[in-house]
Amino acid sequence: MEKEEIVALVVRAKGGDSEAFGRLYEEFITPIYRFVHFQVRHKGEAEDITQTVFIRALGAIARYEDEGLPFSTWLYTIARNLVIDYWKKKKDVLIEDPALTFGNLHDESSEANREAERNELGAMLAQALKEVSRDQREILVLQFMNDLSNKEIADITGKNEDAIRALKHRG
Repeated sequence: MEKEEIVALVVRAKGGDSEAFGRLYEEFITPIYRFVHFQVRHKGEAEDITQTVFIRALGAIARYEDEGLPFSTWLYTIARNLVIDYWKKKKDVLIEDPALTFGNLHDESSEANREAERNELGAMLAQALKEVSRDQREILVLQFMNDLSNKEIADITGKNEDAIRALKHRG
């Protein structure tokens, strides 16, 4: 996205245009997430912090002042401050017996092999999901990737539990 388009979106977002903020979110979510993830090295924590970055940005966008720096700088500053706060809240861990703590470290080569196997299985699963109907895919993803029960899936999809079981079985 060009700088002029970003500036126009920021002006609209400052005026309360939620669609403009949504477009800014789409533009910057990935780089902000990568930045945070690199800092905290934990997917779940990185997702939470990234979400908080955009919640804070939305709440403060009306007060945002263009000081000649890219809008992304403002977002990265918010992210950086949240990462600093994250690490301040972490408790120091004292290691009483380093042999107990570090004696069970995994072999990195076997970990790399497991990661490669997971990636291969993920690709095979993605291909398999392309071959089932949209309804079956939806049920399978809700069941096995989001760990929802048949009742929860029925509530979400508006189908009865027998239909859910049948779609899952066919899928």
